[in-house]
Amino acid sequence: MKKVLITLISILFLLPLIGQENPQDDHFRYTNAIRISPIDFGRSYFVVTYEKYIGDRSHSIVLMPTFMLKESRFESFTGLEMLLNYRFFLTHLKKGEHKTWRMHNIGFYAGPYISGTTYGEDFRWGYFDMVRQEYKEDMYHLDVRGIEGGLLLGVQFDITPRILIEFFAGGGVRYANDTTNLPVGMEDQYYPGSGVFDIEYTGVKPRLGLQLGFTF
Repeated sequence: MKKVLITLISILFLLPLIGQENPQDDHFRYTNAIRISPIDFGRSYFVVTYEKYIGDRSHSIVLMPTFMLKESRFESFTGLEMLLNYRFFLTHLKKGEHKTWRMHNIGFYAGPYISGTTYGEDFRWGYFDMVRQEYKEDMYHLDVRGIEGGLLLGVQFDITPRILIEFFAGGGVRYANDTTNLPVGMEDQYYPGSGVFDIEYTGVKPRLGLQLGFTF
């Protein structure tokens, strides 16, 4: 897992060096973009996306780190997910050439992705001790390591040459390994998140997103 994260972080520093040539089409004179996901703030996740456009925006490379952080009386967690996505733009609707509803450009894309996750959580949990016939509650720790791969489809709306809105959907296969320090014999009574969007989930899962950003 550490090798996956180190590789993805290294790519982040190499992306600005890729495709440094100026685009021939002045319509796409900005070759980099930064976006954030406002919806994920509600989960205490900060998702930021860096995208490097290549070849007059015929394709691009995306690195999407997710920083997870929360501190409360009953729960606290920290985590990091690094996602790498290679995109092929299927078509562009350019202002002045197509009907774009006054937008500068509308681009449709598809491409594979891979991600790695490391996560740690402290949580309060209670159980009934059958031997002592009493209820016990304490703080415990959960560690999760995960890897995921799949395909994304999306659309980017260039409202202006500098302002972007993006929607994407897709999915893939996720494998997660979780460990806890629960008392011996109590592991089966603790049920970690089993929903498709939970950090501990293993299986086929969807991936959805809404992002706002700008080009530079």
